[in-house]
Amino acid sequence: MLKKLAVILRGHKRTWDYVKAHQFAFFEQLAEHIDYYMVIWDIGSANYEELTNDFKNRNLKYLKLVPYESYGGVSQEHHIKFVIPKIFKEEYTTDQKYCAIIETRPDMAFNIINPDINPIMLINSLGIAGPGNVPGISHDIKVIQDTCFLYNSHTGILWSNRNIFDKDLFNELQLKFPHHHHNVYYEVANYLKLRSYNIPWFTTIMVRPTIINYNDNSKSFYENASDALTKWQNYSTFDECMNFCNEAKIHHSEYIEQIPNQPGVAASYKK
Repeated sequence: MLKKLAVILRGHKRTWDYVKAHQFAFFEQLAEHIDYYMVIWDIGSANYEELTNDFKNRNLKYLKLVPYESYGGVSQEHHIKFVIPKIFKEEYTTDQKYCAIIETRPDMAFNIINPDINPIMLINSLGIAGPGNVPGISHDIKVIQDTCFLYNSHTGILWSNRNIFDKDLFNELQLKFPHHHHNVYYEVANYLKLRSYNIPWFTTIMVRPTIINYNDNSKSFYENASDALTKWQNYSTFDECMNFCNEAKIHHSEYIEQIPNQPGVAASYKK
């Protein structure tokens, strides 16, 4: 178990109301002390007071709602830059380094695959966990998902500048690579001289609004989330997706800008 862990939750709120209990339970098994930092797009159902209350009796170090008007896709994902200075200040003023920093999204489920691992965060080392990333050490990652990163504060300072490429260059690189911004992140990691690897400690999966129909007690939350994701990806119409958002009380705008060409759902938003 780690002595001190920082957890950064950033991006869209989305299914956070259904995921938060799972995430708290997951993170709290990893470390003796956890500090939470949250930066959320001010869209849909994001509410400062409600989010603050979600962290009652926990160490919420920082919470910020970023105006959605500044959203520019992954090429302008600057909201992480609000957090890293707060983490640096915490380490500097307490003279105590975080053993690790997990940067992820509020709509992710986690699954421990090797509980005996006690990660040592090396400088310039960037751990990746996300769809398509096979757990285990790899020295040849060509695709970097943006769903979950594991690093120390030194790497965090570098990685918070991952959108160093301006929008024109970013768009040019998107046309060059088959996986678009995921490959661009790989290019940026190389530029920043970061060694990326697949996290052997845990895996992650996105939790979609269909989770409201998947609460099989014989399965873990992660397994239910996997079933829900498959169901969500199989929907082919805008209305089907919006019905689930409405049932889950999630504003449809939380999903408007999904990754292009994702099976089923993303194309339906081009109604």
